[in-house]
Amino acid sequence: MVVSKRRRFGKKFWRETIEGYLFIFPVVLGLLIWTVGPMVASFVLSFTEYPLLQAPKFIGLLNYVDIFNRTEELKVIHSLKITGTYALMALPLGLVLALLAALLINQKVRAIPFFRTAFYLPTIVKCRSEPRVTGIMS
Repeated sequence: MVVSKRRRFGKKFWRETIEGYLFIFPVVLGLLIWTVGPMVASFVLSFTEYPLLQAPKFIGLLNYVDIFNRTEELKVIHSLKITGTYALMALPLGLVLALLAALLINQKVRAIPFFRTAFYLPTIVKCRSEPRVTGIMS
């Protein structure tokens, strides 16, 4: 006779599980409403011609064909090349500079207090001056 080793969960397990789902429910709902919903709507509307004062009219892939065929009005390919070049150059450079700054701050050199102050000063100045400029603090 074979006895199955099925694990049984108690009331405490199910209560904690339900509580966990209730805690993440607002975040998931907000994500669905404010992020996924507009993304799906934009995707669906990209297949239509939609003058603001009329109902949308389905035109299929014509919008995407127009993007790449109208070279005199929309320079999409040129814009994509510029964006790609910027991403390939700026992101690695920014990461390397951030790593060098972090390494410099954690070194045991003579002028380390100066470097730490110079590094954190813009953050501190902004945090202190912003409320005064906006009138929150007296």
